Amino acid sequence: MFTNIIRTCFALFYILSVLYAPASSHALSPKDLNTPQALEQWKSWVLYDKDERLCPFNYNDGDIARCTWPPRLKISVERKTGLFQQEWSIFAEGMVQLPGGTQNWPQDVKADGKKVPVINKNNRPFIVLIKGNHTITGSFVWKEIPETLSIPLDTALTSLFVKGLPVVSPVIDKNGRLWIQKRTGVENDEDRLEVHLFRLIDDSIPTLITTYLRLNISGKTREILLDDLLLKDSIPVNIQSPLPSRIRSQNSLMIQARPGNWNISITSRFADPTNKIGPVKGKYGEEIWSFKSENHLRMVKISGADQIEPARTNLPSQWKGFPAYLMKPGASIDLKEIKRGDSDPAPDKLNIHRTWWLDFNGKEFTIQDKITGTMGKNWSIALNPPGVLGKVSVDGINRLITSHGKEKKPGVELRRGSLNLLADSRLARVGTSFPTAGWDHDFQSFSGRLNLPPGWRLFSAKGVETIPATWFKKWTLLDIFILLIIAVAMYKIRNIMWGFIALVTIIFLYHEPGAPRLIWLHLLATSALIKVLPRGWFKRLIFSWNTGAVIILLVISIPFMITQIQTGIYPQLEKPGFSFPRKSVLPRINSLTDKISEVEEESYKKGRLKKTRKLYSSQLISGKSPLYQGEKQFFANEPNALIQTGPGLPKWKWRTIRMNLNGPVDRSQQIRLWLVSPFLHLLASILRVVLLTFLILGMINIKYWRTTVINGSALKNGAVLFIIISFFPIFFGGSKSLASENSFPPPSMLEELGERLLQKPDCLPFCADVRKLDLMITDDTLRIILEIHTLSRVAVPLPGTAKSWVPENIFIDNKPAEALLKDDNGIIWILLPKGIHMVVLQGKTGRNNTIQIPLPLKPHMATVSSTGWDVQGIHENSVLEKNIQITRIKKKGRTDFDNQQNNFTPFLHVERELDLGLTWNVTTRVKRLTPAGIPLAASIGLLEGESVTTGEIHVKNGHAHINMDAGTK
Repeated sequence: MFTNIIRTCFALFYILSVLYAPASSHALSPKDLNTPQALEQWKSWVLYDKDERLCPFNYNDGDIARCTWPPRLKISVERKTGLFQQEWSIFAEGMVQLPGGTQNWPQDVKADGKKVPVINKNNRPFIVLIKGNHTITGSFVWKEIPETLSIPLDTALTSLFVKGLPVVSPVIDKNGRLWIQKRTGVENDEDRLEVHLFRLIDDSIPTLITTYLRLNISGKTREILLDDLLLKDSIPVNIQSPLPSRIRSQNSLMIQARPGNWNISITSRFADPTNKIGPVKGKYGEEIWSFKSENHLRMVKISGADQIEPARTNLPSQWKGFPAYLMKPGASIDLKEIKRGDSDPAPDKLNIHRTWWLDFNGKEFTIQDKITGTMGKNWSIALNPPGVLGKVSVDGINRLITSHGKEKKPGVELRRGSLNLLADSRLARVGTSFPTAGWDHDFQSFSGRLNLPPGWRLFSAKGVETIPATWFKKWTLLDIFILLIIAVAMYKIRNIMWGFIALVTIIFLYHEPGAPRLIWLHLLATSALIKVLPRGWFKRLIFSWNTGAVIILLVISIPFMITQIQTGIYPQLEKPGFSFPRKSVLPRINSLTDKISEVEEESYKKGRLKKTRKLYSSQLISGKSPLYQGEKQFFANEPNALIQTGPGLPKWKWRTIRMNLNGPVDRSQQIRLWLVSPFLHLLASILRVVLLTFLILGMINIKYWRTTVINGSALKNGAVLFIIISFFPIFFGGSKSLASENSFPPPSMLEELGERLLQKPDCLPFCADVRKLDLMITDDTLRIILEIHTLSRVAVPLPGTAKSWVPENIFIDNKPAEALLKDDNGIIWILLPKGIHMVVLQGKTGRNNTIQIPLPLKPHMATVSSTGWDVQGIHENSVLEKNIQITRIKKKGRTDFDNQQNNFTPFLHVERELDLGLTWNVTTRVKRLTPAGIPLAASIGLLEGESVTTGEIHVKNGHAHINMDAGTK
């Protein structure tokens, strides 16, 4: 009977599988370059609502799509009215912003001569435009000319006419406000200004002064001049202001103010060392100064001002941790130097992260230590025995391991300051105790990872606060409670021997992956009820429950027992699919051995290596060794020293155990690890299988199963239920899927069609290049001609930024450019079709004495024609730097707001690092302290006999000429 049921199930399953097999799908071949005729009518369907993905993209990044291009905006302002004309190139229907705002709402707006609806979005006027080129016109009506007018931030070229006269280089702030005129007139009672002034003195090199202004402004939008704001002889280097602001001469600040509460921060410096700061002119009343000492540079005593409690002042919150002083008009502070340097440095503050790899034979550990923190007092660090130090690198540079102290402990010499050290070592496994940190130094914190190979397990650990992966740590109160319930219940149902077997079995099984756990409770509960229940329907229900529990127990236990035997004999089978790195290191080791032999032979000939020579060559050589890098030298510090390469670090990760210690770690602190070897693990696996088999036999009632289950109707009813459940989705849910697969074109084909239509060109990220740049500059005109090559329709960045110079006109092949926009960094982008194009940029130089022109896409060659200007960044061989700096030879005066950006005098920090090894090297780092955003060129003097080896750095007359683009700090 049972055999017939099984055969019927398989036959029915085969028939339905054939009937409902999905039709073969039609796929577009990658070789089909043209769209098949049958799919032409589906193009609009697959591209529906995907116009943005068809928009032009950057020449080097196909993911940055640009759908709206506002090339030009012309605004004409009269005393009572205003007009605007705006051009847009639209590649996907969407909303675009108009000039104006809630106070100056555009009137009579027309798109290509037809009126269009204007809506309010975030207090800005917007209209909807379809694909194509459009000209938008409109007007404004006001009682008097406004001071500012909001315009779209991405407008490339903006021209402003006030009462018929053009405005040269109109000012547009970072919020998109176009400044039309300065506020004039007599200040009334509503126009009020409150100034609260705070200063922070940072006693660094150079001395820095941070001036913090709290402004409370009421009344009309107007221009405010704050005279005598900065301290005498201080040089501004940075300003952070939410309002358009410019630092003028004589230490004054000009602000385009509007009502509200504003905070402005100005950082300045002193050119020379100073021991007296002041006096305070007190034009804005009493000031509060804070002092930030730099005791590692010098210690000073402050006099001349009254000290006050910072918490009782309105100082910025980040300054309240420094001493504060009340500065009255005419007061100054004196800085009396007590000592220079730090004769009593702070103690070392080190943290260690240790990683162990246990060898497969379990005899030794490979260890890598990562030590970070600060060194204040010690100049070296050494490893305590029994560890064997093999390799040390500091800041990624390998260091020579030397002997330290009377005990000749291996270690390295260190510099003071920040420490980032990596050390590889070996440690023999003797007993269960190991050094926690292992170094001859105390640490503030400790963390670690223990990597065990297949077959090894951690039974327990001592000396570590947080280590959750041990066998003991896995037991919870709930686990112990369930264990006792199973053991006591087995004792009550059977006898004390079976109760003891259950106790031991569950202890061995409970935390093994895939072991039966809670199913024992079902078996014990039903077995106990069967003994006491009378005959009837409820007892039959309990019989069925017990039968199901036994089946589930067997389904869980049989695979578990097979897995236990397999992983006990072959521990690698514990993680299917895992493989260890198979990359051979023998060729590298042989090559390295040859190099070592050559060096040894040469050293012996010169008498450098004698009987005291010891090489750490018994271990595998790490792939990070400088010997593998052909450009690095074998000798690093001294001609007679060989840098140790250390043991090879394992790459495998099998069973990782994390551990932590909350609190400081003493150098003598120990950790104890009880490990289970593969042999003991095999014995435990066999014991688990034996105990589980005995316990299952003790649980099953053989007589009941023979008479009630096997010869009954349970299996027959279960087989019918299995058939219904298995084919329910086919009967009731397969028709829709079948119809969708048999239709043409199938969804997979339409999806592939859409992907191919939206595919980006293969030229990315090299779809455009600039072959040549011609720069022509006269006293008041700048003209740039570019020859640009493109392999597809792409957006290309043009020279210049809104912060330095913006052209008035841009032409493509002698025609006005139709698609232009300005990005968030102020760079203008132009849309070019495929081909070779001549792009011309021309505009006024204004009253600026220095013009910085960054080159986002650097040309291959350049020519210069200048009159009255000095051009830097273009060399005699027509090679360009990343930006061009143009300086007027005969300086001109300038107005307060020729440009919305403060042009601070560049201030750089030059740091030189001397490496006095086999060859003397100098590493020079140049850091910009003034704000980024404007490119700069600088000339750095070289040391006597210094030769620059870094590419793209040009040297002339003993100076290295460097160029920093707008984003380089």
